[in-house]
Amino acid sequence: MACKGKEPAAPAAAPEKPVVVAPPQSGEIAAPSDVAAPPGNAEKTDTGLACIVLRDGTGTEHPSIYDTVQTHQVVWTADGKMHMNTGNRGAPVEFDVTQSVLPGLREAIELMVVGEKRRCWIPGRLAFGEEGATPATDGRPRGTLVYEIDLVSLKKATDLPEAPADVAAVPADAERSASGLAWRVLKEGTGDKNPTMGSIVSLLYTGWTPDGKVFMATRNGIPKSSMMGRMIPGWREGLLLMKQGEKRRFWVPPELAYRGQPGRPQTLVVYDIEIAAISP
Repeated sequence: MACKGKEPAAPAAAPEKPVVVAPPQSGEIAAPSDVAAPPGNAEKTDTGLACIVLRDGTGTEHPSIYDTVQTHQVVWTADGKMHMNTGNRGAPVEFDVTQSVLPGLREAIELMVVGEKRRCWIPGRLAFGEEGATPATDGRPRGTLVYEIDLVSLKKATDLPEAPADVAAVPADAERSASGLAWRVLKEGTGDKNPTMGSIVSLLYTGWTPDGKVFMATRNGIPKSSMMGRMIPGWREGLLLMKQGEKRRFWVPPELAYRGQPGRPQTLVVYDIEIAAISP
C-alpha cells in the first residue's frame, strides 16, 4: 500500500497593507467623520435640511431675506470630497441672503446668529439637484452637500415694509373667488385696460408669510417686469382683475402659490401688488 505524501504547506498569508489616505491638497480640509449622513441628534426641518451646532453664537438676531451676511464656508459632497473652501479667499464671503443660489443654504443661514457655526446636510433638491436626476455637466455636484457655515457678521435690511395687521388670515370683509383667492383693493387704478395672459406687467410688490416675515419684495421703488404666463396661479388670477396703477392685497392659499417648490413658503402667502405698467 502506497504511503500518502505530506500535504504541501499553505503559503503564508501576505501581511495586510495599511490603507493609505492621501492627505488633503493645499487649501483642502478633510471631511468630517459624519459627512455621509447627519447624526441622530441633528436638528431637522420640514424641507429635509439637517444641521448640528458646532459653536454657539453671540448674536441675538437671525438673518432674513435681503439682509447682508459675511460667512466662511467649507463644502463637501457626501462621499467626502471637498467642493469649496471660502477660507482660501482670505476674507469672509459677503452676500445678500436673497442672492444665495441654494434654497438649502439660505434656509440654514436664516437659522443662525452671528458667531454661530453649523454643519448642515443640504439635500440635492435644495442644492444643485438630486444625484442622477440631471447631467452634471456644469461642474456643480449633485446630491447631498455638507456645509460648515461660520456666520461672521450680519447687517439687517432697513427698507422693507412692515407687515400689515391682517397678514395672519383672510379678513371677513375681503372679496373672494371660487378658487380660494381673496383680495382687498388698496388703491384704484388709473388705466383703462387689464392684463391678458400674454402680457408683460411691471409690478411693485411685497410678499409676507402669515407670521409677518417678508419673503420677497421689489425695492427702492423700482418695478420688476414679469410675464403673466410664468406666474403662480394666484398672481395670474388676481392680476387679470386689475388695471394699471391699481394696488391690491391678495391672500393666496397654498394650492394657488408654490406647491412644493424648494425654498418657498408652503402656507398661505399675502401680497401687496401694484401694476406700474402693462405691455402690450
